[in-house]
Amino acid sequence: MRSLLALVPFALFAAASCGVAEFQTSPPESNGNDNGSGTDVGSAHGHVPTCTPSCTKAADCGTPGDPLYDSSHFTCNAGACVWQGCRAASECKAEAHGGSFACQVAAGDTVPSCVPACRKASDCVAPGNTTAIGDASHFICNAGACQWTGCQSTAECAASLHTNKVACQQLDGAPTKTCVPTCATAADCASSQGGALTSASHYACKSGVCEWLGCQSTTECAQSLQSARVVCK
Repeated sequence: MRSLLALVPFALFAAASCGVAEFQTSPPESNGNDNGSGTDVGSAHGHVPTCTPSCTKAADCGTPGDPLYDSSHFTCNAGACVWQGCRAASECKAEAHGGSFACQVAAGDTVPSCVPACRKASDCVAPGNTTAIGDASHFICNAGACQWTGCQSTAECAASLHTNKVACQQLDGAPTKTCVPTCATAADCASSQGGALTSASHYACKSGVCEWLGCQSTTECAQSLQSARVVCK
């Protein structure tokens, strides 16, 4: 996922987007400048086809001059851009225009990403945070890097995200419990915000939790994202 999504513990971005669908169950953002890592996950924490920037060579990928997402951070794998992760904490600091970060492989990931650095758990709380799931009790400082420890109850998910259509669950393969949107049918998961990619046909409601099933064709990726340089992979 693009830009500063790599710089803050993923669960906080999950919370922010949960009005549509949680990180592990929703389609990733993609506009041709994303990392196109090909490692986006569904509710079973396995790969699902996603709209990924297309390429014939690594130079086709990324954004020139971007500290974390220029072409040197990509490979072109079978016609799709694959982000290789950060290489140093200094890249993370440059991307964020300041701050203290570690560049490391987080639980559940395969490439290193930018994680806020810390000396104690309270260092991990985002400035101005007002949500229970983002306070210091939800972090540990692990070897100098912030690690989110997950939600603690469905009640705090509902209060933090201002919706009762959410549960605190640990999905298969996920490193922690997190806030996931609930459902009775796939139609409960659909949203107009992602165009065709977030229609009911792109979701399953499994055990009361929304699971995004992935893109269905390169054509719908191109139409939804208004870009010819994407592939469903």
